[in-house]
Amino acid sequence: MGKEQLIEQIKENLQLLPESKIKEVNDFIVMLSKKDNSEMLKFISLLISEREDELLTQGIMKLAEQSKSYHFLLNDEDLYKVEDLKEVYNAKR
Repeated sequence: MGKEQLIEQIKENLQLLPESKIKEVNDFIVMLSKKDNSEMLKFISLLISEREDELLTQGIMKLAEQSKSYHFLLNDEDLYKVEDLKEVYNAKR
């Protein structure tokens, strides 16, 4: 059954109800639409928030990669050697 057919069937059924019941039905429909909208808005805002976090993280990572602040680590010499140790624990050579 399509949307238009359902609407027509609801109209026919509403004609059988007294005015007080029609008001209740209307209130129920309004409540359903608000609930659906609020749930949908919560879901959309969550998706947007997650996407913003992801974009911020990617941006920060890209800035850190492009920055020359840590290039000194690429050519870092070993300050200590195994021979400098007084005791060796769990040595794997």
